[in-house]
Amino acid sequence: MTIDIASSLYLVCVAVGGLLLIVSIVLDDYLDRSLDALRVRFELGGASFVQLLLAFLTGFGIGGLVGILLLHLTVSSSALIGVAGGLISVVLLWALFAFTRRRGMAPGFDLDDLVGHKGTVMAAITPTDAGLVAVSYAGEEQQHPATSEEYVAAGVTVLVTDASATSLTVVPVLEHGKSG
Repeated sequence: MTIDIASSLYLVCVAVGGLLLIVSIVLDDYLDRSLDALRVRFELGGASFVQLLLAFLTGFGIGGLVGILLLHLTVSSSALIGVAGGLISVVLLWALFAFTRRRGMAPGFDLDDLVGHKGTVMAAITPTDAGLVAVSYAGEEQQHPATSEEYVAAGVTVLVTDASATSLTVVPVLEHGKSG
């Protein structure tokens, strides 16, 4: 029995790339939080860099298998078909994510989306302990842990200046006619 190395490589690309792509889509929120903590952010139409890379890997494997098994091409020619398959897969994934985002089926938001929004402190914030801030976004009020370099009492209006994977950074907003 002869083992064709090129076919085996393409099959591994399809299996590993496809499986990891499915996992990355299902666990998208968890992976986004991990990448947010590392300050890594690249998206195209709502699909992350990792998802696009995995789509390319899967498409490369499918294209390569088509080139070798169905079209009976040489290894180098099947690699070109694999590259074309990878690019087609990236475009299809981008189109799928762009379509679902337009239809309102994409994830709601990232904490980074709250930067620049005002909120209200629900539980006091100290320089050493996080508090709780309520922020309205897309017509929905959400509460998130928040930190500040200064003491901020409950009920004070704050501005979100930064966001990490797990909390917001806020500063008090001086309202007209009030001292603070």
